[in-house]
Amino acid sequence: LKWIGPDKGDQVMKGQVVAIIDAPEIEEQYQQAAADYKIKKITFDRLRNVWKESPDVIAKQDVDVAEAAYEGARTLMQQRAVFRDYAKVRAPYDGTITARFADPGALIQVATSSATTAIPLFTIMDLNTVRVYANVSQDDSPWVVPGQTRAAVRVQELPGPSFSGTITRSTLALDPSTRSLLVEVDLPNTDHALRPSTFAEMV
Repeated sequence: LKWIGPDKGDQVMKGQVVAIIDAPEIEEQYQQAAADYKIKKITFDRLRNVWKESPDVIAKQDVDVAEAAYEGARTLMQQRAVFRDYAKVRAPYDGTITARFADPGALIQVATSSATTAIPLFTIMDLNTVRVYANVSQDDSPWVVPGQTRAAVRVQELPGPSFSGTITRSTLALDPSTRSLLVEVDLPNTDHALRPSTFAEMV
């Protein structure tokens, strides 16, 4: 890890560069592709100009071959540029950094084969909307209709009125071990009064 910017509690914007990974082999591949593109473009431009001025001096096929090589080199350079940009880690959405797991100098694992074996750099949460989970007993589950059933959420530590919303979704199937139905309510949280992982009561 070459550079890492935000820390816990910092706000980030979608697309913001939050870390840079040092990948010299990718940079070298890009520079090689850029140099190959440059020389093949020069070669194509020269052959095309000669053919336009003196069609008898050079065959059109040679110009076409040079153009194909130039187009291939340009595509490869663009591909290497995309890989090069992967070394810049960007925030996927607006949110708050709630955890940071690496510091400059740390070795970053490749997560192409399995994302579970690689350690993440950050945990980013969008706190403007929180998702509240609750288990509804089997007796009350028939009354749950996503999009229609209203619910109120109360947090003991927060004085004042409860947070109200509509049940957004449910699993539609009871958990066989608890005979309860898992439901979710998405609540607006622009003031960030509700904190992730807080215990609450839903009625």
